[in-house]
Amino acid sequence: MMNSFTLTAVGNLARNPELVAKGDKSYAPLCLVGNDYAGKDEEGAAREVVTSLWFVAFGALGESIAQHARKVIS
Repeated sequence: MMNSFTLTAVGNLARNPELVAKGDKSYAPLCLVGNDYAGKDEEGAAREVVTSLWFVAFGALGESIAQHARKVIS
């Protein structure tokens, strides 16, 4: 029996994912960046911190992400 779980990560791409091929294996590393609530400062104003999460997508999922996911330029 294989264990599995679901992870939902919301953020912006740090850069466009690129497909890497090594032998018969392929993968696409990607980094999501988001702002998280970090409590309040001494004056009571909300503070935020930037959080970066790295992921690696393998096989068909990695190919699809590398082909379709793009960083939004604002």
